Amino acid sequence: MSIEPTSEDPSNPMMLCRSAFVERLPYALSYAANLEPGNHAVLFYDSLVVAAEYFCAFIEEGMKREEPTYFTGLEPTRYRKLFEQVGIRVEQLENCGYLRNLSTQDFQTLQFDQDRPPRNIDNPFQTSIDEDPHGVRFVHIHNTHQLRNSTLQELIEEERRTHKPNTYSTTSLCCYDSRTTLEDTPYDFLKQLLKEHDHCLFQGVAMPTSRLLSLLTNAVYPKLTVT
Repeated sequence: MSIEPTSEDPSNPMMLCRSAFVERLPYALSYAANLEPGNHAVLFYDSLVVAAEYFCAFIEEGMKREEPTYFTGLEPTRYRKLFEQVGIRVEQLENCGYLRNLSTQDFQTLQFDQDRPPRNIDNPFQTSIDEDPHGVRFVHIHNTHQLRNSTLQELIEEERRTHKPNTYSTTSLCCYDSRTTLEDTPYDFLKQLLKEHDHCLFQGVAMPTSRLLSLLTNAVYPKLTVT
């Protein structure tokens, strides 16, 4: 996926993040973009450049819905370089209030009210978006070093703390390196991780996690299937 600048009305923030595809988005990218408020999804990626295609779709749909995106898990230089590689104008989107990079520490101190956007950080909603947006979106890049040095319970508890239910409209996309997740995490981590999310995405594939877990159970333990 490529996001390219356009000469059309440069004052319009929607011109800062637009797919160069003439055809509609591939299924998995469209699935990521159209996650509903309150959804908590997990994305397994082979490379961050590939994952950035999903981020682009997710952010662009957020702009259409007037939902800014908070991005966490990458230090500022790497975050900017990643988006520049896929053609997103980071500075302009940040100035318009549609994109914000947070440190992990800042993210962990966010507080939610029942019907208000997160507090305890500088207000990122400027210029092109209402002071109180319709909802907010989160993209979390999970640290592979943490995966190698944590117990299964610690990792799952971190997921639960990060995405504890609240009534304000939030949509989350958690991102894990596929190789590290499969090779370097505790036994049964993948299954538990899937259970903590409403939806799962792989390169070119996306579905509710309940469906994937059902398919895996039926394939491995066909005699235990309840009809």
